[in-house]
Amino acid sequence: MTVSKGSLLIVDDNEMNRDMLSRRLQRKGFFTKVAEHGRQALEMIAVESFDVILLDIMMPEINGIEILKILRKDYTMAELPVIMVSAKDQSKDIVEALNLGANDYVTKPIDFPVALARIHTQLHRKRAEEALLLSEAKNRAILNAVPDVLFRVGADCHFLDLKGAEKIGLTEKPSELVGQPLSAALPPSIETLLTHTIQQVSATESSEQVEFELARNGNFMDYEARVVPGGENDFLILMRDITERKHMEQMRNEFISILTHDMRTSLTSIRGSLGLISKGTAGDIPLHVKTLVDIAHKNSERLVRLINDILDIDRMESGKMSLQRRQLPILQLLKQAVEACQATYGIQYKVQFALHMQEGMDDVNVLADEDRLFQVVTKLLFNAAKFSPSDETVDIVASLDAERVRVAITDHGPSIPEAFRSRIFQKFAQADTSNTRQQGDTGLGLSISKAIIEQLGGQIGFFPGEEGGNTFFFEMPVGTHPSSSK
Repeated sequence: MTVSKGSLLIVDDNEMNRDMLSRRLQRKGFFTKVAEHGRQALEMIAVESFDVILLDIMMPEINGIEILKILRKDYTMAELPVIMVSAKDQSKDIVEALNLGANDYVTKPIDFPVALARIHTQLHRKRAEEALLLSEAKNRAILNAVPDVLFRVGADCHFLDLKGAEKIGLTEKPSELVGQPLSAALPPSIETLLTHTIQQVSATESSEQVEFELARNGNFMDYEARVVPGGENDFLILMRDITERKHMEQMRNEFISILTHDMRTSLTSIRGSLGLISKGTAGDIPLHVKTLVDIAHKNSERLVRLINDILDIDRMESGKMSLQRRQLPILQLLKQAVEACQATYGIQYKVQFALHMQEGMDDVNVLADEDRLFQVVTKLLFNAAKFSPSDETVDIVASLDAERVRVAITDHGPSIPEAFRSRIFQKFAQADTSNTRQQGDTGLGLSISKAIIEQLGGQIGFFPGEEGGNTFFFEMPVGTHPSSSK
């Protein structure tokens, strides 16, 4: 079965011309019909669909020019391409036909390869136009089906289509915004944010998400906007009202904050009491009872650390973590951290901590919050001890490079799995290893450490050893000499 390349109507009062052209086009795979005069052609077009019309100019009753005028009242050039057929001395008629909306022309005697090429050109244009219209119809259907607010904008950040803009009070007539810039409907701050996001999406060819507040009916509402690439030169902006979600998140965070504060108070009391019992302050206890009390005491300490981590995450996400910066002698802080960890984690995990210092660092300060920086160092030492084999050494190296202090902590345990390395500083991230599960890690320590170091103006990172082990490091800007600090 031969698939037709297209449906053609040949309109010519000369029977030999139209029949010969029809047969040649049929041999090329086209479906053809013929009309011997203009009135017959109009009747056929009214009841049948054709892809291209080949229309002779000189015909009795109604000439080709008049037929073209009638066709263009109902069909655009894209909807129904018309190729005029004329004698070589009819240039005036050809110009008139082109001005009236003819798509192209051929001259008699017809050069068949030329006519064939021009028919193919019009068919390709028609199908491309139909595909574009279909695509736009699909996009419009998607826009209408999505329950959220959705904009389609061009690369110049002008609206191409809008859906739901009236729901959030941007306009009563979305169609009036088509062709207008984002600034015609959005406040300057949001217009700037979305323009910048569109530029990022254009550069990376990936989606981006932003959040902002938008005034609506006298109240500020929270919105999430996702910008994704559309066609070659357009972008889709999907806006979603997240006010209720934000409210629920706030309620959840407040609940967690209250709960963890209350739990920490109770656990601190329990831990203290267990510690006193274990030391015999409340009187001598049997050895097997002391063993159970020690287990309970260690687990209460672990729970206190977990609750403190959750509280730290809550403070960071709510922007309530305050840092008391002052000039700190970095080596003094490292020695204190190593001493504290040796007496606890060193004994617990049977490892040694070894501090190595570059010469000339005795008087080096960093501008930091002492408690928070101490927290970071002890968390890194704890991780290194926890994942090191027994009787191994954890090396701490402090060095000075230009205007930055670098502290590197190296363990000799298994290297971090490659698949996990990109997520290691994310909240609750844990490598799927039996060692991790045995240690009961929560995956919060490194996330907290990263947030603290970055808030202090430093940076943190890690790299695996060539023969196993891992090195975690952080760098901080050098502060002033102790004698110059006030």
